[in-house]
Amino acid sequence: SNSSLSLFSVHSLKSLSLFARLKVMVRPLSLLALLSLLVISTFALPVEEVDEYKQQKAELTKTCAKNAQWTECSNLCPKSCANFDMLSACFSLRCGGPQCQCKEGTILMNAADHSKGCVTREVCRELRKKGQV
Repeated sequence: SNSSLSLFSVHSLKSLSLFARLKVMVRPLSLLALLSLLVISTFALPVEEVDEYKQQKAELTKTCAKNAQWTECSNLCPKSCANFDMLSACFSLRCGGPQCQCKEGTILMNAADHSKGCVTREVCRELRKKGQV
């Protein structure tokens, strides 16, 4: 009777072990499927929302200040009249967020107030001479 009990126990442990292994294998698969659905549903936008986003982006493009343009990859360390001729401690190769940025050949007139627009370095020099920067 002892040998039949121990044989039963060994058989039960093997079955349990197989069940535990199956459960461990099934769990990541169901988690992966759930995550896949979550990702798909997150990024699947109805056409109306995509069109609305494009319209809002177009409106923002129209509101950039003088000599500035909309960009998806802005400069994290833009130069301004206050610092254009100084060595900057700020340097980055990463993209900043989407926003208005000075067109090539121009810099921010005022780093604290982007609404003043962008000007050439020559204009910055003139503003400095007049004490306006």
